[in-house]
Amino acid sequence: MPIRFYCASCARPIEVDDEHAGKVAACPYCRQVVPVPPQSTYVPTAQPVERSPEVFETAALAPRRRQAARTYGTYAIVLGIIAYGLMIATVLLTPPQVREKLASGPPATGPVSRQELARWQEQQVREVLEELRNNPLQPALGCGGLFFAICGLVLGIASLAQSRSGNWRGFVGLGLSVLYLLLQCAGSLFFVMLSRGAG
Repeated sequence: MPIRFYCASCARPIEVDDEHAGKVAACPYCRQVVPVPPQSTYVPTAQPVERSPEVFETAALAPRRRQAARTYGTYAIVLGIIAYGLMIATVLLTPPQVREKLASGPPATGPVSRQELARWQEQQVREVLEELRNNPLQPALGCGGLFFAICGLVLGIASLAQSRSGNWRGFVGLGLSVLYLLLQCAGSLFFVMLSRGAG
């Protein structure tokens, strides 16, 4: 007949064969080695199973995490929209002479050699870069856009860290910020290539 007793470590019921009476056994739940009594000490009761504190804590925090994810995601979207607004403002507030230089082609005085075209392009790039250096609003708007995009990126990641399932705000906020930063990198590379060509 099996011997039933409670584990001295985790208090769960254990069952072993009666040939192990007076020896030790490993608890299958907590893996602690406990002494086996000479006879059964287990008394079945209809006690409700207690929930683990970790499970209770996780269930209680789930609504808070979803709310935090929605809030962070919403802020990430707003910051992304502000960054795009500053990008548009940067383009719209570009001085007219810079826009004209960027849009104009080489002077139409007949056939132009490659060297003359290269010299003309270098001169145009130098003049555009000089105009942009003299306008403090352009870098300020660009830096502001980068700041808001990076903040949106951080909040988008925080939103998705809180909750991924059904969190469209986090994905949209993160996507807006990543796309903005990619566009800024592409623009920066374009101007670096232009300035290297001009130098």
